[in-house]
Amino acid sequence: MEFQNMVEIIGYKSKDKYGNVQVECICPQCGSEFITRESHIKSGNTKSCGCVKVKHGLYNHPLYAVWGNMVQRCTNPKNTKWEDYGGRGISICAEWRYNPSDFITWSIVNGWGDGLTIDRIDNDMGYSPENCRFVTKRLNLSNTRKQSSRTLPIGVCMHGTGFRAQANIDGKHYNLGTFRTEFEASSAYQEAISNMDKVMKK
Repeated sequence: MEFQNMVEIIGYKSKDKYGNVQVECICPQCGSEFITRESHIKSGNTKSCGCVKVKHGLYNHPLYAVWGNMVQRCTNPKNTKWEDYGGRGISICAEWRYNPSDFITWSIVNGWGDGLTIDRIDNDMGYSPENCRFVTKRLNLSNTRKQSSRTLPIGVCMHGTGFRAQANIDGKHYNLGTFRTEFEASSAYQEAISNMDKVMKK
């Protein structure tokens, strides 16, 4: 498996009559297989099977870039963010992986707007309608995985014999309380983040 300019090359064909190397690829937009010149992939002139312009017509939509970056960090081992996403099992649901129009429609209906970024509610789960939302970038940063060995939910740490909920927003630390179970602490964290996000959107 090889990636060049977002396109996955799965095989090499014989040269065409002009001496150009032909490669078999998987379209990063719709998942279909297609054959094109290797030089077209390397130059970046070919980035899909043609469905982007013919079928989706969404190439210039700002959410298309969000979708493309999401796909790259979860599926391309050469992506600089692969280690924190695809490399540790973060995937994208099939509904979004091969249908950018579905992702864009869901995003618009579910609160996307200027200055917001996609966020996974459970940072150890993949991208799907059930696990995603749009929040401000600073809230998204507070939900970032701090270390690969973390076993507790985001925003939760051990405190004595209980579990403390805490959040870091705009460089400020908020202690949300100590709870008997990690589930209670995680619920308090999620509620606080949700309420803070609503305030920031006003």
